[in-house]
Amino acid sequence: KSLVFSQFSATLNYLKAELPNYGFQFRSLSGDMSMNQRAKALKDFQNDPPTTIFLLSMRAGAVGINLTQANRIFLMEPSFNPALEAQAIGRCHRLGQKRPVETIRLIVKDSFEERMANFIEKKYGLSSGENVEDSNEENKDKKKSMDRMDNSKVRDLAGNLQTDKCTLVLEEFDALFGVEDIVLSVENSSDATKPEAGGGVKADKIISGIV
Repeated sequence: KSLVFSQFSATLNYLKAELPNYGFQFRSLSGDMSMNQRAKALKDFQNDPPTTIFLLSMRAGAVGINLTQANRIFLMEPSFNPALEAQAIGRCHRLGQKRPVETIRLIVKDSFEERMANFIEKKYGLSSGENVEDSNEENKDKKKSMDRMDNSKVRDLAGNLQTDKCTLVLEEFDALFGVEDIVLSVENSSDATKPEAGGGVKADKIISGIV
């Protein structure tokens, strides 16, 4: 069984519409569901063998539930919050799991997503104390620089996206990196990917990462 986590309702809604076309039975859990609806979805996924996919909102489904029936996790986009992502993985990679757990991250190559994922990976490594000695002033300066991202660095991350037409709304940078909310628009003639309202990208082959 597989868990599919996304931060965007548009992505989850797209998967809900497409999965039946591929013969998959699924349940979903999101923040707009009542407690009774969540409990039923959880019970159905845990106890019904033909139900092999659980679609989960990252914030609603990353904490407080045990999903050791699954051993494969799909993360549909990079997360600005590595701790929350780790909690999501911990839904099935936990005590009671008897099988190896496989985590698959879906990242668009040569995109803002890839740049952001690389930045988060570097920042997370530094914040965990890897190869950083507090007595080393140079490393302390590097860590301080990574902990704060100014507007120019954000725009540099966006870079020259030659294949995407997208609007990037970075609403969580203020809390996470100490800068004001930033809206970046990157457009050209390509319509390969189009952002949905509320975030997420509707792509014809988004399902291929799960099948």
